[in-house]
Amino acid sequence: MGEDSVSGQDLETQRAGSTESIKVVPQDRSCREQIRQEAFRFAERMSHHDLLTRGQIESAAKELLAKLGLPQCYLGWTMVAVGSAFWRSQVMTVPYHRRLLLLPHCMRNTSLCAATYDAEGLQCVSCGGCTLGWLRGTALSLGYRVMIAEGSPSVLKLILSGEADALLGVACLNSLERSLERVLMAGIPSMAVPLLVGGCRETVADEDWILEMIETPYVSTALSGRSYLPLMRIAVRLVEAELESLAPRAFDGRDGHLQNGKAISVTEDIAYQYLRE
Repeated sequence: MGEDSVSGQDLETQRAGSTESIKVVPQDRSCREQIRQEAFRFAERMSHHDLLTRGQIESAAKELLAKLGLPQCYLGWTMVAVGSAFWRSQVMTVPYHRRLLLLPHCMRNTSLCAATYDAEGLQCVSCGGCTLGWLRGTALSLGYRVMIAEGSPSVLKLILSGEADALLGVACLNSLERSLERVLMAGIPSMAVPLLVGGCRETVADEDWILEMIETPYVSTALSGRSYLPLMRIAVRLVEAELESLAPRAFDGRDGHLQNGKAISVTEDIAYQYLRE
């Protein structure tokens, strides 16, 4: 059976399964520290004149692990460390109010959480039941846009609409792997701290590293590195300007809520939102 006969979701599942052996998180903090510090040294040698590729990140991560005498099962975690170290200098050129922070809802304390969900994810009320409120509050005080969600379509929309120029996040290695291709395609400066455990419920991470990432200083200087993001944003504006005339709506319903309109109208509105994103 050819790849074109398999659904996109099935392909993602297959790819995730095929890389499970390299997505082991080092459970020893000193080991993670060693990899992280070496990643900064490796990043200094990497060229910022061309778009970063997955192959470059993977090659550097493999070399790093070999140098430290560590197993290749840490490759996924090490790739995140290398990518974050590479992009840090570019993130520093982005003002705080132009940075988007993504936090995972799975870090919340489910027995105490008083938050609710909407289209953009978990709406934290800073109840003090977990560290999400503290991390979110710290980022907001600096000027960040913060979302507690995973894989929300709103994220790409915010980036392509020009509302964010850098992406910082906390997620499991599976989620970070799924996001990598889009990040590399756009060339948007990105940093991440992987979760220490999976399971999608009451997960934990190196919170001091998350805070350090959030507080990555802003340095007013010209942005280095190449990116397709400006062209992608122009394309989005062109589509938004012409979409209604090129594909006129057949039904009257634009609010996206079933309770306020007919299902067919809502479906059409969702399709328009998808085309814009």
